Amino acid sequence: RVLWTTRYISDVDQNPLGIDPYSDIYDTNFTGTYGDTCEGEAYGDLTCRDVGYADDYFVHSLSLTYEEDNYAVTVGATNILNEEPPKVDGTEITSKNNAAIGYGYDMLGRVIYVNLGYKF
Repeated sequence: RVLWTTRYISDVDQNPLGIDPYSDIYDTNFTGTYGDTCEGEAYGDLTCRDVGYADDYFVHSLSLTYEEDNYAVTVGATNILNEEPPKVDGTEITSKNNAAIGYGYDMLGRVIYVNLGYKF
């Protein structure tokens, strides 16, 4: 038996009214907010604001099972493409090391397993 599963989480965007203006970690632009997630080199890694979005997220898993009389052997892998969760701002959402937790994202990466079963 072959089992392929796909888990999907849709993209999300923050309400535009809740997005902080560009600033930096010291608020040198005097916006009243502290941007701690930079946009990248295009902005010199100085102009920052909180990440208010996450892209579509797919996780694929695969397993193979062989059954014979009273026993079964399953070999499989979860998150076979080793898809990382989206990076987020920890001041805006529950996170660990800038990755959203508690929303269905895979925090462990690829996991390979073997299950053995026997019917008595």
